[in-house]
Amino acid sequence: MIGVSESGALSGPSLDHEDTSTFRKFLCFRIEDELHGFELTDVLEIVKDSSITRVPNAQPWVCGVTNLRGRVTPVIDLRQRLGAGDAESELSWILVLEVVLEDKAMALGALVSSLPEVVSLNENDIQPHHGASGRSSYVTGIGHTETDVVQVVNPTRLVEECIAEETVSE
Repeated sequence: MIGVSESGALSGPSLDHEDTSTFRKFLCFRIEDELHGFELTDVLEIVKDSSITRVPNAQPWVCGVTNLRGRVTPVIDLRQRLGAGDAESELSWILVLEVVLEDKAMALGALVSSLPEVVSLNENDIQPHHGASGRSSYVTGIGHTETDVVQVVNPTRLVEECIAEETVSE
C-alpha cells in the first residue's frame, strides 16, 4: 500500500517493483479428498484408455505394462500405491512420468482416476515434507493454493521406495 508520510514523501513499495516470485507448475490429481501433484517437468505425456497387460505375481499396486508407441512401460495404480484402495471410477488416465534410476531415465505410467489439472504454485508456498503424515519419502513437499493443499510427489523417489519394499519382501 502506498501512503504519504508526515513530510509529504511517498512511502510504501516502489511502483515499478517487479515480483521476483518463482512459480512451479504441477500436474495434479485427486485421490479421495487429497490433491497430489507431479512437477510438470516430470510428466512426459497423458494417455487415456490405454490397454494394460497384467503382470503375474506383481504387487497389488502394479497394474502391469502398456505399449506406448513401441515402448513397453510399467504402470502402477497410484490409488493402491498411496493406500487409498481400488479406483473410484472406471475412467482413468495414465500419467507417463520420467523416472531416473542409477543415472538412467525411464518411463513409468501412473494410473489415476481423476482428471489431471495443471496448478501453479509459488515456490514460497511449498514447504518441505518429512513424512509426518505416514507418507514416505516420495511426498517431498506440501504446497498451498488459495483453496487447496497439494502433496508434491517425486516420481523417482516413489519408484525407489517401491523397489526397496520389493527387495525387503523377497
